[in-house]
Amino acid sequence: MGIVTLKALYAPKEGNSDAQYEDAFAVSSVDSPVFTVALADGASSAGFARDWAERLTKTFVAANGFPDTDDEAAAIIAHLGREWRETAAEKAVSWHAQEKLENGSAATLLVVTFDTVARTWKARAMGDICIFLIRKEKLRYAFPLTRAAQFNDRPTLLSTEIGSRVLMPVAIRYEEKYEPGDRFLLMTDAFSQWFLKEFESRRRPWNDFPTTQLALASWLKPRRDKGLMKNDDVTLLDLIL
Repeated sequence: MGIVTLKALYAPKEGNSDAQYEDAFAVSSVDSPVFTVALADGASSAGFARDWAERLTKTFVAANGFPDTDDEAAAIIAHLGREWRETAAEKAVSWHAQEKLENGSAATLLVVTFDTVARTWKARAMGDICIFLIRKEKLRYAFPLTRAAQFNDRPTLLSTEIGSRVLMPVAIRYEEKYEPGDRFLLMTDAFSQWFLKEFESRRRPWNDFPTTQLALASWLKPRRDKGLMKNDDVTLLDLIL
């Protein structure tokens, strides 16, 4: 098992504070033979979206992966939804928050588990958070979306109401081998769409990222101002195995 490196960069929408950032990510120990990375994007129109996104990522990282079947996943998410509602009810003090609470919350989710002994990775996706594999300076895989035009304003969402008012969406699954030195990039939707647009323009966007959290805001601003990237919460997890 080689050394695994992981870097995380994230920022709220331009004009919002860090407290209004509604993405969430979690990682189990990268020193373990098998470890999991999870990334979620809370729906901005939903109530307490960050709380829901954090609950999803922490749960599946603690379990070291997404369940093998959607039925198993639905049972876990239904339980999480009930827990979320109890916690959110305590926080919903304004009439506006209480109104949002009625509809629950929702998020997109990507869970990726790496086996560094077998050198395999398996991804489970619901929505438009993407993972890209860079090998020898070439984009080898993109999952679950492969073209910038596939992004829209109605991604598949995991709802707090699964098990009561909402059906469990089908998780898109992918499994593959990896090679030592492979670089995996996990990104929420605005970042992913920008990445694919750049790639479709015959550029190598993986060489264009800021290297520090401090540099991210100044890197994002001109791209957002020019309309090259949607003004949304952004998260990038940069993983080298």
